[in-house]
Amino acid sequence: MSHITTVKLEVKDLEAMKGACEELGLEFREGAAQFRTYGGALTACDHLIAVKGNAQAYEIGLRARGDGSYEVLTDFYGGGRGLSEKVGRSGEKLIQMYGAEVAIRAARKKGLKRVSRTWLPNGRLRVVCA
Repeated sequence: MSHITTVKLEVKDLEAMKGACEELGLEFREGAAQFRTYGGALTACDHLIAVKGNAQAYEIGLRARGDGSYEVLTDFYGGGRGLSEKVGRSGEKLIQMYGAEVAIRAARKKGLKRVSRTWLPNGRLRVVCA
């Protein structure tokens, strides 16, 4: 039985997603054809994200939409065997970190050099670029 859900995130910048994965302790595997979900089920994708050091954790699949963007699919059933700890119960940490990486890359293109990221007590990510 599959519990696959679509994370509310549209990925347009794979380099930003790779940076977000690194910051969260995840591994981005470019060109992977399948990602693992509940019961070991494999689902088609174009790239996958795995939890570093946890081979039991479910994975996240990025599937091309045809317009240059990717939809984000995963299985959070039972906490995804450790996946939710890294990306949030519904992927909110991944969503925020990806957004932060997109913003940081844009700020650096405009010449801003100093960047700080801080997780706030309410679970939100604060990014400051100067």
